[in-house]
Amino acid sequence: MELKDLIVPTKLSETVTDMIYLPSYRELTEKYHFTKKDLMVSWQDNVDFWWLRNDKIDKLTGSNQLYADGCVSNQSGTHYPMLMSEMKEWDDNIFNYLYKLNIKARNAYEPHKCQCNVRPCMRLNLETYEQMARLDSSYLPYKMDYPCLDLGKHFDIKHGKKIEQSIRWRILNWDSLPPSLNYKGNGTAKTIDLISLDTIGMSNFTFRLEDFYHYTTWEKSAIRRDLNGYGEQQLSFLDHAFAEEQALLQNIYTLTEAKKKAFTLDTNLIFLKKDFLRTLKTNPEALRDLIPDMKAFIQSMENC
Repeated sequence: MELKDLIVPTKLSETVTDMIYLPSYRELTEKYHFTKKDLMVSWQDNVDFWWLRNDKIDKLTGSNQLYADGCVSNQSGTHYPMLMSEMKEWDDNIFNYLYKLNIKARNAYEPHKCQCNVRPCMRLNLETYEQMARLDSSYLPYKMDYPCLDLGKHFDIKHGKKIEQSIRWRILNWDSLPPSLNYKGNGTAKTIDLISLDTIGMSNFTFRLEDFYHYTTWEKSAIRRDLNGYGEQQLSFLDHAFAEEQALLQNIYTLTEAKKKAFTLDTNLIFLKKDFLRTLKTNPEALRDLIPDMKAFIQSMENC
């Protein structure tokens, strides 16, 4: 088994399918019914906001004002959509937007270095996850303020450094899980939907300074590249954060194959035994011919 057998690729649009992705505000509030409390996370690093997916442009209700998802305040859970004027370039707009939100390093402010924290999402294959949890009980769900599970280690996609601290994931579809994981669950879920309970670090949404002159979508973002390992492997969250899980999944594959071989061997022995007995019944002379050899074999074993 591989990581792709555990983390289910999620189709986000006609052209984008990712294993690790950021949530949109609409998904969190309409699909998973997040409140401001749910959107709040403990303050981390030196910025006070976390990115949403920003994969499309919408119109504000009752207005021609265009906006993208923007980000959310760590401390208050307030949503700050990114307002745009007639789809203009991002240069002055992004500067003013980020400056007003105070998304900046505490000691200096450079527009091309503006960063927010990241709360990734992913979906797990139920069958593979249950196999993994049976092999290592530390992966089983537990309750905090929300149903959670630990999976992977923190990996700083900004600097490419792994941190020996487990990532806590909030289970978004807890009530839909099977009774084997949630005894009150209705068993309708096909996957386990997760969002990190806390932020996992910081990232730019764009690649370079010149990228700020044009609106950058999730599809072309630096965050997507680094979370899914589409760029430099030393910065890949997917490859580094889940190294232990990859080893465990390979172990599951090895054990599964060993069981298959043992089952095949058992089946062959049963077949040979039945065939042997059927032959003796239809040909009793063969049994008489075998008796001397059987006696000699038994005697040799007793003399060992």
